[in-house]
This record gives sequence, structure tokens and C-alpha cells, in this order.
Amino acid sequence: MLGREPELSLSEIKSVLQKHKITATEITNGHNFLIIDSTEEIHAVIMDELAGTIKFGKIIAKQEKVTAESLFEILPQTENRLVFGISTYNFNLDINRLGREIKNLVKETGANARFAVSKENPLSSVAVAKNKLIEKGIEFNLFKVGAEVFVGQTLAVQDFENFSKMDYGRPAPDATSGMLPPKLAQMMLNLSGIRKNASFLDPFCGSGTVLQQAIVLGFRDIRGSDLSPKAIADSQKNLDWLKKELNEDFSCPLTVSDIRDIDKKIKSKSIDLIVTEPSLGPPLRGFESPQTLNRIITDLEKLYRIIFEKFSIVLKKNGIAVIVAPEIRTKNKTYRFNVDQLLTNKFQVLGHWQYSRPNQHVVRNIYKLKAS
Repeated sequence: MLGREPELSLSEIKSVLQKHKITATEITNGHNFLIIDSTEEIHAVIMDELAGTIKFGKIIAKQEKVTAESLFEILPQTENRLVFGISTYNFNLDINRLGREIKNLVKETGANARFAVSKENPLSSVAVAKNKLIEKGIEFNLFKVGAEVFVGQTLAVQDFENFSKMDYGRPAPDATSGMLPPKLAQMMLNLSGIRKNASFLDPFCGSGTVLQQAIVLGFRDIRGSDLSPKAIADSQKNLDWLKKELNEDFSCPLTVSDIRDIDKKIKSKSIDLIVTEPSLGPPLRGFESPQTLNRIITDLEKLYRIIFEKFSIVLKKNGIAVIVAPEIRTKNKTYRFNVDQLLTNKFQVLGHWQYSRPNQHVVRNIYKLKAS
């Protein structure tokens, strides 16, 4: 089950599978799900890596018609009270009636079952976890594929509590300059396709969100820099906290540096991977004049021109950069600068995605670039 930005989620999945050298053929996908056939078993532990995937499971049956009897036959056997839930993805079904009928069939055998009722369809990862559907029962995921219904069993859900802790549980969250969500930071790292032994830099590290998720994924040759001394101090606090959370020691040099001077602090052609979110411009209230918005975009274009120039110096040949570039949306117009023009012949664009939230004025454009 894919996250709120399905295209981004799909690209992350493909990148992670490729990194693990797992060949997979797409069977079908919808707005919020993907079904693949892989050359080898994919274990649920992959959910520790994926940040844009809500649930992970396997297809356990294919049925011409879904009935209470057909699902009852594949219920797991347990001596305890069975808990089950049902989610549908691309067709309509009276889930509550189906759940009651399955429950009655279980009761006829002398056993007992509880149907996890929810107003949500599909069930959220929170509902699956809170009802213990993985540990004490099953969640049926029903997908219409041609004339058949594929029945999937959920094996793992996203660790939403940990992502929340990585966002709001840190000692030095930054509500002004460090608003990059940990999920998105991890997705950007995964989109790079770079293995964890790479040399990694975040030159706009803010409160350390990207650095933090890089460490969680296993990167160790990492460093960060930022123009703001406060940002560097916040990053250090958060990384010290992370050491205790992970019960693991690691080194992450942090430097106060303007992007204009980054090539004086970092050796030329020494970095394999840059993942970063530079300034997205000043906070917007929604009633700025066109003149103000045009000035913001002009200033950002100047900044990003410098950024790409410096990246081309510190990145190795064929090194990868995954970077956020903003665009401003109003009711009447979109304001943005042309990233392709700024790249000249120094970079090749390997991918482009968008990430936005409802009612936000600034949209994140995510670019994956390869240094020439």
C-alpha cells in the first residue's frame, strides 16, 4: 500500500529493490497500491528501509469471487481469539456484512473471532497495528485484477511511531528551517540508489533530519554543514540523542559553512552522494504580491545557480545529488525557476518528483541528478 505521493513511493520501491538486486515484474498498480512478482522472496524487514510504503504483504490466494466462505477457508488457525480485518483497493464491497458473515462462520466451529471494524477503507497502518492484525490474526487485502480477486495478507506496516519520534521526539526540532519530514528525507536517500558505504554530504543540514535518516539507513561516512551556527548546534544535539536511541556510536563532522565556501571545506571530487533541502524561501502567508513572489523566485534562482556550481566541484564523476527545489503556487499562478537551465552540462536529470501537502503554498520539486 503506497503513501500519500504514489509516484514517489513507486520510485522508492523500485530503487530499493534494484539496490538489493531483486528483479521484480509489475503485475498491476492502482492509485494507492502495487502488486509485483519477484524473483526471490522479499522479507518484511524491507519496511525498515521504505519510508513511502504504508503496508507490505504477500498474495496468498486468487479467487474468482470473494465470499465469506472463500475467505473463511484461508483464515489462520489459532487456539486464541482470532482478530481479522478487511481492506479493498479498487472495487466496492460491503466489508461490514462480509466481516459479520465470516465471524458467524467462525462461531459455528466453536471458536471465537473479532472483526476489526473501521470507518477507514483501506485500514490504516495505525488500525492494523492497534488491532494486532499481524500478530494475532490477519488483514485481508482484496484487489480486483482482471476477472480475479487477489487476496493479500499484510505482513508489516510502517513504523509510524518511530517516524513520529524522529520528527517530534528530538531535543532540538526546528519549526522554521528544519521542516523536512523524516519520511521524505529517507525517501530521498533511497531514491539516490547509492549504497551505504558511500561518502555522503548534506550542505544545508538544518536540524539534521537528512543526516539522522542517513544514519538510520546505515550510512557512516557522512558529514553536514550549514550557514547557521544554531542549525549546527541543533544538529549536534539531535545526533547525540540519536546515538542514545540507537545505542550505537558514530561520527558525523559538522561545519558552519556558507554554500559559497563549501569547496574550501570539502575536498574536490570526494563526495559520492548529496541529499539536501536548501532554502525554500521565506515563510509565506498567502497574500504576497506578484512582485514579492517574483523577487523571491529570482533570489532562489541565484542561490541554486551557486548550489549547482559548488555541487559540481565536490561531487565525484557520476556522483548523485538528490535535492529539493521549490515552486510557489497561488490560486492564479505558479512561480518557479527553470532548474534545467541552471544545470547546464554539469548534471544529468535522472528523476523528478513532486511532494506537497494540502493548502501549502510551497511545493517541493525533488530532482535526482548525476554529475558529469
